[in-house]
Amino acid sequence: GGKRGLTGVSSRTTIVLFGADGNLATKKTYPTLFALWRKGLLPRTLWVVGFARERMTGEAFRKVVYRAIYNSAHAQAERTSFLERCHYVSGQFDRVEDFATRLKPVLERLEAQRDEALAGDEEPAVAASPRSTLSAQCSTLTDYSGEESPLRVYYLAVPPFLYARICGCLRDSGTRDDEVESRFVLEKPFGRDSESCRALCRELGELVREDEAYRIDHYLGKELVMNVLVLRFANVCFEAIWSRFHVARVEVCCLEEIGTAGRGGYFDEYGIIRDVMQNHLAQILALVAMEQPLSFGAEDIRREKVKVLRSVRPLDADADLVVGQYDGYVDDESVANKKSHTETFAAARVYIDNPRWAGVPFVLTAAKAVSQKKVEVRITFHKVAGAVAECSHCDANELVLRVQPDECIYWRVQNRVPGLHSKVKIEPRRMNLLYTPTESRGMPEAYERLILEVLRGDATNFVSVDELDAAWAIFTPALADLAHRPDRPERYAFGSDGPCIRRLFRHPNFRDDDDDDDDDTLSPHSLSLLSRR
Repeated sequence: GGKRGLTGVSSRTTIVLFGADGNLATKKTYPTLFALWRKGLLPRTLWVVGFARERMTGEAFRKVVYRAIYNSAHAQAERTSFLERCHYVSGQFDRVEDFATRLKPVLERLEAQRDEALAGDEEPAVAASPRSTLSAQCSTLTDYSGEESPLRVYYLAVPPFLYARICGCLRDSGTRDDEVESRFVLEKPFGRDSESCRALCRELGELVREDEAYRIDHYLGKELVMNVLVLRFANVCFEAIWSRFHVARVEVCCLEEIGTAGRGGYFDEYGIIRDVMQNHLAQILALVAMEQPLSFGAEDIRREKVKVLRSVRPLDADADLVVGQYDGYVDDESVANKKSHTETFAAARVYIDNPRWAGVPFVLTAAKAVSQKKVEVRITFHKVAGAVAECSHCDANELVLRVQPDECIYWRVQNRVPGLHSKVKIEPRRMNLLYTPTESRGMPEAYERLILEVLRGDATNFVSVDELDAAWAIFTPALADLAHRPDRPERYAFGSDGPCIRRLFRHPNFRDDDDDDDDDTLSPHSLSLLSRR
């Protein structure tokens, strides 16, 4: 893009939000934009133009936005100034005429008005109309340069089958201007398997260049996830032991206490493997397992992620996958199919066939309606070889990166118990790498970071088409196998630990046999969390 202001965002930015009255927009997009607005990270000349099927006036739309961003702790003046930047257009997502006669004129009028004000062609006025307010804001703007390029961000908060239709209408109506830089924010799901994902990407690829596409995976915007690469490549103590020679296994989990909670209509079409494991957990796996990139730039990081994802062996549904469905799932009114076989719990053991990770199991677990809420990466190391007798029964060291709850990073190490004991006593202790209270309080939400990176043109924490293809290749064979199974997934009680996945931990790295007495090879965490009954 062209030159940008002090915030890193062009003062000539317009965000066009499709699906402006939808759940994603009201729960995530508007609150995120307002948070960035309050922090002074968005230009005061930003326009937000909502587009949806619902007929409503601009004032009615601003009431929708108001309800989405309202917090009694925030000043009314901040809300008012943000709402002045919001406008609305109604129309059909697949009707070129609505784009040409409704959306295009509004965008051109607002952007021309802003450019006039930025160029100093208007005198600040006293009247509190959006136009005069804009002039006043522009007259005090400190980060504007006449060399800044205009930018339009098209945020598609709609189902993926509408992506190509919307982008086609933008092109055919002339709304998309080749003279204006365009970026497209795309939300998951990106297909149901390898074939549908490729078809979706191929169709969209005829309308949107890959460098214009920003596919959001909000886990990539979480602070602890982003810290994985720095932890690995900026600390010699970690990089030196980050391989099969020292690592026994890696566990990545995303556990939720709630069920589908009214999202059953969407969830029943996809299931937990497609909804969480194929995207969020696969992306975390890639960051943990990838080789060092040439730089932390988008292309270098994406290249290494693709390489490691393509090295992952396709999942074997019989040997390496456990699925379950919680009791009461089909009783959700939003689940239409009362005989649904959709899984709400999945634990998968995958292997990476490369020199660094050959033979190391990566256990990915995603679940709804279980006993705890947790998102974390747990790396378990080999036990000390040839340990002295007093240390022979010590648990293995672990490195834990907990994303939620209570973000933290800690080493689990063995430590001598202080005191005047007749024999050496050893117990596990945590060596915490905690954020300060100030840092924890000021931690931005994942969407804040990601939307700001879209506006700044930084694609580092977004998913490329090659990453999508490589991730789907891992899970598609197992998904096809599950689709042909006549029986429902194993049932488990709401709020329980879910199905037993002990067999996923029976591996040569743990013991040479499959007896049930292999518990001494598992950490207390693994026994309590993952030996599910």
